[in-house]
Amino acid sequence: MALYLGTQLITPCSLFRKKSGIDEYTLLYLRNGSSEDLSQYHQTVTLTNVSSVADAGRFSGDAFYFNGNNCSILAPNLINGNMDFTIDFWAKMQQYNRGNTLWSHGGSGLAAGVGGVLEAYYDKTWIYYSGGFLIQNGTYSLNTWHHVAFVGEGTKITLYIDGIAVRETAFSYNYGSQYQERFGMNDAAHGETLLGYMDEIRVSNIARWTSNFTPPDKPYGE
Repeated sequence: MALYLGTQLITPCSLFRKKSGIDEYTLLYLRNGSSEDLSQYHQTVTLTNVSSVADAGRFSGDAFYFNGNNCSILAPNLINGNMDFTIDFWAKMQQYNRGNTLWSHGGSGLAAGVGGVLEAYYDKTWIYYSGGFLIQNGTYSLNTWHHVAFVGEGTKITLYIDGIAVRETAFSYNYGSQYQERFGMNDAAHGETLLGYMDEIRVSNIARWTSNFTPPDKPYGE
């Protein structure tokens, strides 16, 4: 018997892809402290001063460790124009400081909407900066895993922390295609680097969440 969702035919294979989280919308997926991209695109990434710590991952296995000293994971350009997107990962910070950059696209010194930076800020809030503070809300705790989902839908951006929307902002972004995706360091200020861990880094070309949700309880694909 055929199963439809609206007018879309749902097959057993498509159900599996949606459930796994490593589907046709996944542009990049990194886990276990490895530079191997587990998406279908097998993107080339560069780890600089980032180590893999055994048995430190969010669920099991290893995790990426950033020592706060010009360390980053550099991926190709994945987000450009006003495409829908989701960047999600787990992060665990070890210090409240200005340098806890989690993701940047060209850095924070660019004109609004062309690039930006997402940080766990020194005042314990989460911030997104793009030509000014567009998001500064919520709180984080040290040495605690937090699930972060940064979602763009063309005319708005929403930041979810541990599945809860801490801020939604109307913002017509237009990301520059000349900039790459960098995790752990602000491209515009290389001293602003993460001191802590990251795991389960995924970039998608779809807005995966549009309301509060329960964070994943296992790695994608399992």
